[in-house]
Amino acid sequence: MNYNKLSNYIGILGAVLFIITTIIGGYVFEGYSHISQYISESYASGTEYGHLLRWYGYVPSGLLIGVFCFLKARLFNNYKYTFFGFIGFGIFYGIFTSLVSVFPCDYGCNRDYADSSIPQTLHTLLSVITYTMTPLSLYFIGFGFKNIDKFKTISNNSIILSFIGFFFGMIFLGNANSPIAGILQRVTEFVYLFWLIYYSVFLIKNDIDVNSKTINQQ
Repeated sequence: MNYNKLSNYIGILGAVLFIITTIIGGYVFEGYSHISQYISESYASGTEYGHLLRWYGYVPSGLLIGVFCFLKARLFNNYKYTFFGFIGFGIFYGIFTSLVSVFPCDYGCNRDYADSSIPQTLHTLLSVITYTMTPLSLYFIGFGFKNIDKFKTISNNSIILSFIGFFFGMIFLGNANSPIAGILQRVTEFVYLFWLIYYSVFLIKNDIDVNSKTINQQ
């Protein structure tokens, strides 16, 4: 297996690492609720295992997702919507996942934002940008896929997922104090993580890499 084909697995690795870290974070945080609490509350400043979850879980997960998207953008140099969509997804979902971990929220994530620390302020700003720009990036990816015969189905599914992600992301941001805020956030995250795994499997099954003539000759 060459490097290009191996890179198809990076997206799966990044997504799975995120999911595993989220599960572990809830397990080691006594009394934690996946229904009502933010994901970031499990690794907030002052939590016992927060630094481990950040530096061994979310930071590398975001970097893996970012690298995957930047590598896959090279497949679509001739398809500008998809190219910039992948760059956007890599930045806003990949790199920003790492950055919100570098700047954790205050203990409990201070949902009223009163007297927030600088890291929490940055954390909140990055989160808002993530949930706003990631679905737009995914939409661009799907829209660009329409011009490639082999990508017709994944094009439609990507566009549908972009709307679902935007819908739940906006509900989450607009209901930050909801007793089901944790579920709303996790549904939003699941949409993007599912798409990463779905697209990675598509590349692997169809044996597509950055040198693929299937794309470059169309």
